[in-house]
Amino acid sequence: MEEEEAPLLEELGIIPRDILRRTLCVLTFRKVGDEMLDSMDMTGPVLILLGLGCSCLLLSGKVHFEYVYGLMTGGTFGVWALLNLMSRSKLLSIHRTISVLGYGLLPILLVSFLAPFTKLKPYVATAGVLWSTSTASRFVEEALDMQAQRYLAAYPIMLFYICFTFITVL
Repeated sequence: MEEEEAPLLEELGIIPRDILRRTLCVLTFRKVGDEMLDSMDMTGPVLILLGLGCSCLLLSGKVHFEYVYGLMTGGTFGVWALLNLMSRSKLLSIHRTISVLGYGLLPILLVSFLAPFTKLKPYVATAGVLWSTSTASRFVEEALDMQAQRYLAAYPIMLFYICFTFITVL
């Protein structure tokens, strides 16, 4: 009798159900549970970065892959260092920081889809940055128990997303 093997995606650590739940939490401003914060994945952020770099920027005639991936790498390390310096009790791993900031890029991805079709680019871009910042700072607040420092943590996160918005909208 053969043992039941796990599906290939689960063996690779890719769980589409969890990716969909995190994506819906970003899009609907819902809270993320502790179990979802503990098991953050890299697949969703990579797919969002590919969507941002490939489809959105290429469709608008911009070839800025190196900026997108360089900004994600450098910005994530900077935000990770600042958040760990601000946290008193817990430390945030780089893996969770990449995941949180990557899922927070989803509104910027939507803004980059809408930007070529609207004349209200500054307002749409501002809404996308605020949405991304709100989502990511809420995730960080829950992960690090930083309720008193949420707005202080939101500032470097907002600067991170403003850089992505400049790349996609301008």
